[in-house]
Amino acid sequence: MPVEVERSSPPARRAFEQKYGTNGNKANAYGKCVFQAADQAADKADAADARITAARQCADERGTTAASRKAFADKYATNGHKSNAFGRCVSKQARVGN
Repeated sequence: MPVEVERSSPPARRAFEQKYGTNGNKANAYGKCVFQAADQAADKADAADARITAARQCADERGTTAASRKAFADKYATNGHKSNAFGRCVSKQARVGN
């Protein structure tokens, strides 16, 4: 929720200050809220970067030949028709952080 909406009326402002303020008079609430939102956005961006990197690694590992794609599917796939190999690889690589 945008900061301006959270502190739009006097009762909302008091609730906002109680939620985010950390000093005695809660005057630092706005800065703490903005910092928290920026920190969450950075975490989301880092996770997205990890997935993109993992997808690139898996695409490289999968290769382009029929033999390399079969070996890739044998290594990562868990369903009967081996169609989930790429997703399983990306998930594994993103968790590992490679």
